[in-house]
Amino acid sequence: MQYQSVLLTTIEISVVFFGFIIVFLTFVMGGKDQRKADRMHSRALLTAAFPLLVVPFIPLVVDAYGGSEAMAWRAFHIGGVLAGMITGTIMTWFCLKLNREELKEVGYLHTVVSFGMGTIATGFFWAGMFGYAPAGNALAGILCMLILTATSLLSFAAQQMSLFDWRNP
Repeated sequence: MQYQSVLLTTIEISVVFFGFIIVFLTFVMGGKDQRKADRMHSRALLTAAFPLLVVPFIPLVVDAYGGSEAMAWRAFHIGGVLAGMITGTIMTWFCLKLNREELKEVGYLHTVVSFGMGTIATGFFWAGMFGYAPAGNALAGILCMLILTATSLLSFAAQQMSLFDWRNP
């Protein structure tokens, strides 16, 4: 299967991401009463990391069961579309529970980049599902998912360390 090594590398990166996120959240947030913005960031981290861990397995499983490469890519893209829709729905629901001040605390840049990358990734998966450049759209979708997860992790860490508190340099 073409790009099998990319899928395996993505899985390895996502395992490290997911493990780091779980350890990070356990030690940073464990046992403390958290603000809504902190909970929103942690939810974004976990919600974005999980599909990145699961979706790249789909074409490998289809290939292992003797499916064609076209079938494997189609299954990958269907999984990506479902993951994007579920993730988008969950994160939209969480965002709707925030008031303007809490959303400002979460960060407009974080919110725009996260929703933007998720929407773009899902768009690539939709296009690949309908047969337009399946391998290329898969790689572009994976890249967007990695950027989404990294953005969530970076913005959460920066907020915890008060890096963007411009009034207190």
